[in-house]
Amino acid sequence: MSAARAAALAASQSGLADVALLRCTGCAAEAPASSRDFECACGAPYDVEHAFRLVGRETFDARDLRSPAPHDSGVWRFLELVYPRFPSEAVISLREGNTPLLASPVLCEFVGIEQVKLKHEGLNPTGSFADRGMTVAVSRARANGARHLVCASDGAAAASLGAYAARAALPCTVLAPAAAHAPAKLAQARAFGAHVVLVRADSERVRALARELAQTEQLDLLDACNPFGIEGHKSTLFELLVQLAWRAPDWIALALENFAHCCAFAKALREARYLGLIDRLPRLLAAGSLRDPQSHGARRALSAIAETRGEVLAITPEQAALAKLAIDRAGLGCDLASAAPLAGARELARRGGIGPEESVVVVLDSHWLGAPSTSLAALPTVAAELGALRSARAD
Repeated sequence: MSAARAAALAASQSGLADVALLRCTGCAAEAPASSRDFECACGAPYDVEHAFRLVGRETFDARDLRSPAPHDSGVWRFLELVYPRFPSEAVISLREGNTPLLASPVLCEFVGIEQVKLKHEGLNPTGSFADRGMTVAVSRARANGARHLVCASDGAAAASLGAYAARAALPCTVLAPAAAHAPAKLAQARAFGAHVVLVRADSERVRALARELAQTEQLDLLDACNPFGIEGHKSTLFELLVQLAWRAPDWIALALENFAHCCAFAKALREARYLGLIDRLPRLLAAGSLRDPQSHGARRALSAIAETRGEVLAITPEQAALAKLAIDRAGLGCDLASAAPLAGARELARRGGIGPEESVVVVLDSHWLGAPSTSLAALPTVAAELGALRSARAD
């Protein structure tokens, strides 16, 4: 028996978790589930391999916002699929998830097909998809004895870590590149009590520094490579399946830059099929742009898309902006990056890749308020007179 398997058996017997082990996504090396280092010596991230028990749809159908904690969370509703046997009293939750699946005739017309629905992850507690991963990652870190949390993020993960660290009564540090960050998200993190530090370096160097800091100072790193965060992100897929009465759509459109979502959705689909929760796999569409297609994260995401016989589409900023306008005018709202999947669905439908009778679920990652882009300076200012108001409305 390997050391990793022996450690996994001990963890299972202790009742902390029914996690088999961590396995490298590159070289397939094993590591114990209790490890604080989520990157293999080969440079690739680890993945979690669970020892699942058979569980049916009725278990999850019976849980909702009225259920006792933690099953009132849209993540921990699926505890048996996300983190089997994790103790309920150790869960750190803000009742994340439970996000709506929304239909819109306006967006169906925009895409050019009749069955388009939006899964709005921007309606999570801190305004983004990151909360689903953070509840699991922070819960696991605290149960594993964490004393201080750290992440490198210029946006959603920073705000989410700040909130969940505060909920867990743990200090946290957020590193962000000084030249490129989302001020609104970092302001959230600071409001929650996070120690935010701007670093004069690009995103890759900042991520490397966060990892070095975690290793040298014995901190717990909660970044995109955290495999327990991936487990939390799987719940988005499980939740939309419940909302569709377990009838999988033909396509699920995701933001290409969100490697965590791409990997989590493919893994969740694989596990749902294995457990008999669905009888067919939808295809994944990843739309956006890739800055470094050779990175471990990009290669893993592209492999995940290919696993579902999916499609990867490059989307221009103009296409994304047009999709964002359609989403905003439908009364839903999202940030610019979150609009790329809708733009991708429209482009693929235009090319004939999505048939007119097929169904599409588009996942929006973040709320518009996380990165407002409309300038108030462009708004008209008029005198306090009825005539002036009429003229302004006519314009």
